[in-house]
Amino acid sequence: MLYGLVFMEESFPTVDVVHRLLVRRQTRRILSVTLSVVSRVLSALCNSSELKKLVAFGEIKPSLAPGPYEALSEELKSEELKSEELIHRLAMSTCKLEQLCLSYVVDAFKFLIIAEGQPALHWLKLETLALTSPSFHIGNEAGIIQMLETAAKLARKMPELRTLELWNAEKSHVFAFTCRITPSAVEILYRATWEFKLAGSVEKLWEDFAQERNQGHKVSVQRGQLINASEWKSHGDAIHALNLTADVVHPVSLMQIRRGEIISAAEMPPMEQQ
Repeated sequence: MLYGLVFMEESFPTVDVVHRLLVRRQTRRILSVTLSVVSRVLSALCNSSELKKLVAFGEIKPSLAPGPYEALSEELKSEELKSEELIHRLAMSTCKLEQLCLSYVVDAFKFLIIAEGQPALHWLKLETLALTSPSFHIGNEAGIIQMLETAAKLARKMPELRTLELWNAEKSHVFAFTCRITPSAVEILYRATWEFKLAGSVEKLWEDFAQERNQGHKVSVQRGQLINASEWKSHGDAIHALNLTADVVHPVSLMQIRRGEIISAAEMPPMEQQ
């Protein structure tokens, strides 16, 4: 657990076993969890074949923003989100994981396209994948369809995939696409704050995926009820209402986000000396 200030240019301490690395929200406000930070953490830890799970939730302001990614911190607004080199490095570093959940750290659209476009990359152990994207917003139906089509193609490189979730939790643009893969079926549920209909091309690609996974697999597609976000006060309320299957954020962090608890660097307790 990281409670105090850590300088990312310094190396991590040498330990025999790492069961879990948890960076608290207070510390993360200093670190700024951006794509480069995640990449460097992976570089430090991914030499171990035992690393199974990575969950990162980027810092955004507690209030809901009116437009795509307007609530992101300055660090996450940078060109880093679009850096193909960093995303490619991230994709390569995660091939041995069983669970990968990145929220407001990397654009899912970019990640899916880059990962799917690399024939040599396969995620043979990955069971859960959850990503966010600003492309989920009203008026971008074509972009959303392209992303969901790419996701279906990429899923073929993940023979153990059980849960795929692509989502966005901004007030006017809340969207979630959940695909659950069971021994007998592929179940798709999508919901949004606006009227959105899944294209037949997306359903066809997921049907192809289901047949490739198991000849007896059936695909069920369900459109959830229109989401009413009028009473939400934060993106934490949106995440809570979406009831995502994947472990995208620690329960305590979600509670803090919903309460609007913000601890600045000046308010942080001094780092304990060991």
